[in-house]
Amino acid sequence: MADYGGNDRYPNTFSNKVIQNLEDIAGKPPIFRVGGSTQHSAVYYPDQVEAIIEQFDSISSSQPRHSYIGPAFMQSFQNFPESTKFIFGLNFYNPENETLFDVGDGILQCVVEANAVYNAIGENLYGFEIGNEDYVDQWNEYAIAISQNLTGKDSLAIFQGCVFEAPRNVWSSTAWNFENAEGDGMRSNKAKSVADHEYMGAACDYTGVGPTIETTIFDRMNMLKRVWYHDYLGNVTKDSGIPYILGETNSISCQGAKRISDVLAAAVWAVDYVLYLSSLRVDRVHFHMGTRYPYASWIPVTFNDTAPEIKPIYYAALFNAHIFSGGEKQTEVWSTEQASEHMPCELESIVAARLTMWNSTFDEAKRPYTSLELPSSWRNAKVSRPTNPVVGIANNITMAGQSVNSDGGIAGEKTYESLDNGRVLVGAGEAVIAQH
Repeated sequence: MADYGGNDRYPNTFSNKVIQNLEDIAGKPPIFRVGGSTQHSAVYYPDQVEAIIEQFDSISSSQPRHSYIGPAFMQSFQNFPESTKFIFGLNFYNPENETLFDVGDGILQCVVEANAVYNAIGENLYGFEIGNEDYVDQWNEYAIAISQNLTGKDSLAIFQGCVFEAPRNVWSSTAWNFENAEGDGMRSNKAKSVADHEYMGAACDYTGVGPTIETTIFDRMNMLKRVWYHDYLGNVTKDSGIPYILGETNSISCQGAKRISDVLAAAVWAVDYVLYLSSLRVDRVHFHMGTRYPYASWIPVTFNDTAPEIKPIYYAALFNAHIFSGGEKQTEVWSTEQASEHMPCELESIVAARLTMWNSTFDEAKRPYTSLELPSSWRNAKVSRPTNPVVGIANNITMAGQSVNSDGGIAGEKTYESLDNGRVLVGAGEAVIAQH
């Protein structure tokens, strides 16, 4: 967060502009979740002068082994667009961490951290997450202690609960998922939302051939199998009154995989993925990122002699911001055959994605296209797409003739495509939006 936001003296203007681009299109900025697996190894020290002290195992490590944060760390939150909301991940301080960091009473230390964040972020705090992906039954105990400290009341709906790893066994009464958490006492008087996590594959802990574009993000059956669990749990939460969130996701877990997570293919996948999730009972989606991560939407500071820059998946965020601008959208998912036969005229926008590999070794003249015929009332539709000749490339991507410049702003004149005899053509490895 210190990289992404900067501080009072040196605010990160690149990040600010990148986020403002999304707000300008969508009408509001994303909600940012600060935490994840590193929150378990991060300790708040009220007397520390430095904003953050990080200990990396090596120069190639993507995450620090330990982090120590002080009050100056909170300055970063003031440098995003002023309406930006944040979720802050608190250290759960299990017995191992209490000993490791010599903090004594872990629950008291968690309360101290929550109090500092609450007072520093103020109205821009969406909520807290207590721990990450390893819950135990003390969640209510921690939530009550924090609520008492902040308001004097036992219940304060300021927590995003669950924060579980990708669910796989929803039928077991001992599995970590919202259905069982609710049975153990998680309620809407404390949890304003609940979150699970998901990825399309892993860049660690595998044997044999590693992940590829074709076997992970472009394998739609792979996505559908994984999302099924979230569809199930989203329906389970509807009677609880607690929104179900995909609180951490991206292409490949373990911070991403080069030549999968950092190329145009990731943007095409993210468009399809988010739109499909929006057709389910999933209220919000958070994409994980970090300064050293291949799957980051942008790199906020100079790293490895490379200046701050946009990554391809950011163009999916721009694409989706256009689709969901203003909120209150309803998404329907069709095959191309269903769309051509039953497309109603009252739609606001139509999106088509073709998750098919297309690289520089292929003959462009033989690139396959799907033709989608639109109703006659759509003859003046505006068509745009993230463009690049191949899906395995990270550079020179544009969206409606525009790109993001070195300052983080949108550059170039916006230009749209027209329909081709009433049709939209979608090439292999492309995502296209037509707006009425």
